[in-house]
Amino acid sequence: GLSLDPEDIAQVKGRTEGWAAGLQLAALSLSGREDAHGFISSFAGDDRPIVDYLGFEVVDGHDPDTRSFLLRTSVLARLSGPLCDAVLEEEGSAAKLAQLERANLFVIPLDNKREWYRYHHLFSGLLRHELGRTKPAFVAELHGRASAWFRDHGSVSEAIRHATAAGDTREASELITLHWYDYVQRGRIETVAGWLDALGDEALAGDAGLCLTKAWMGVNTGNLSEVARWIKAADRARLADDSPLVESGVAALREIHRYMGGDVDEAVEAGRRSTERGETPWRP
Repeated sequence: GLSLDPEDIAQVKGRTEGWAAGLQLAALSLSGREDAHGFISSFAGDDRPIVDYLGFEVVDGHDPDTRSFLLRTSVLARLSGPLCDAVLEEEGSAAKLAQLERANLFVIPLDNKREWYRYHHLFSGLLRHELGRTKPAFVAELHGRASAWFRDHGSVSEAIRHATAAGDTREASELITLHWYDYVQRGRIETVAGWLDALGDEALAGDAGLCLTKAWMGVNTGNLSEVARWIKAADRARLADDSPLVESGVAALREIHRYMGGDVDEAVEAGRRSTERGETPWRP
């Protein structure tokens, strides 16, 4: 009796992952709401009925060690025994994950070997909400440990995501600088753009290399104003980083920008300056 559009119904089903209690809670929350579509778009683990039900009926029904494990590992989009051990700085996580799965505690296996898991989306949303409410100062530390583990195990994108979530701009910037070109070469432009967007313009503006990477994203999308904006930002930032690589990168991006704008003479001159300053990943 809620008169929902088919798209809204599909979205509720997707967000609850077909969980019957979650669907019922969503229906209760939607009752009497004028903006059903807006609520469905924001429906997550910090919604009051979800918090009440899962918090009191599920999470609080377990021993303190289990509750602590659930809260602290909620920062992870996927979980494995070794990863959780590193994040928690303790042992036995693989056995704990298997135990939680057997108890049907909203833990979903991601492979047949039961090496990787994830939490039900609404459940993980609740856990993150509770972690942020009860131990806000601990969140960054957990993300930092996760970033270090993923970095050491070659999962660059997840390492960058957790470093950004930890507020460790320096670590995230170094990882992006090291790996952005390989990702772009493999057609992963949107992934790199997501890394940069997550850091925010203020953080980017202080790092000449990241400014140039942002300019390169503008080249790939044909956005000349963005290219010009970030070349200027790189020029300002390189005052604190006068390495030949950065100087060459600024010249190389200017070459491309001038050429895209139809100014061939200026493009040639910028290309000459770039070549004189040595190799750079920003030269096509």
